[in-house]
Amino acid sequence: MENKWEMLESSNEDREKLWKKNRTFAGDVWFRFRHKPTAIAGFVIIILLLLFALAGPYFTKYSYSAQNLELVNIPPRMKVYEAPDGTGYMYITQSLKVVWVNKDGTLGGQLKKVREESESSMTIFDCNGTEVALYYGTKPYMMADPETRVLYPAAHVFNKSYTLGTDSLGRDILTRLMYGTRVSLMVAFVAACESGDRYYLRRHIGICGRHGGYGDDAYRGYHQHDPPDTLCHPDHGRARDRP
Repeated sequence: MENKWEMLESSNEDREKLWKKNRTFAGDVWFRFRHKPTAIAGFVIIILLLLFALAGPYFTKYSYSAQNLELVNIPPRMKVYEAPDGTGYMYITQSLKVVWVNKDGTLGGQLKKVREESESSMTIFDCNGTEVALYYGTKPYMMADPETRVLYPAAHVFNKSYTLGTDSLGRDILTRLMYGTRVSLMVAFVAACESGDRYYLRRHIGICGRHGGYGDDAYRGYHQHDPPDTLCHPDHGRARDRP
């Protein structure tokens, strides 16, 4: 049988050589990064958080500190009752107030209170010239006609004025999340820089060993909360003894 295989000549140097593609440090980092799905997912999440925290506040009309005490604790999705004239809805707040809701889901103001009928467990409000009753005798609270006691049709609509609703002071939760994310990212960045600064000073510069007691004093003044045994690495030299 004819042998169709050809022998390749190789030297001892070729046998010891690592046959792989040469990469720079940055290239090796990029190669490892793009082959790690978890690293890519984390990078995407960080980019989204940065966009949410830095660019988000420019697309909202609310301030993180502005309060609207007429619209407190409004949820993202509301159970509403159709108004008598059919032009909008009525929403009952936790403080037993009635808020006007437009057909498109945007919020208006509170309805004006007319009178209280405690014996019937009802509060009468004025809705575009028509009296409506908030019945609070049982839960859930309901809106009804004060004369006939007939309930108004109920529905569920999304809050188009406040996407994530409002808090106990009537502040926009979405806007406050944007600014809160900004603060959290800043704290994380400072903590990472602080951790890198300690590692660099302890492991690479060897400031304690190079400058003796003066460098040790300066480093201790910057990191007063560090325990004494972590001020210097033994490989960086001998620091001045501490009492």
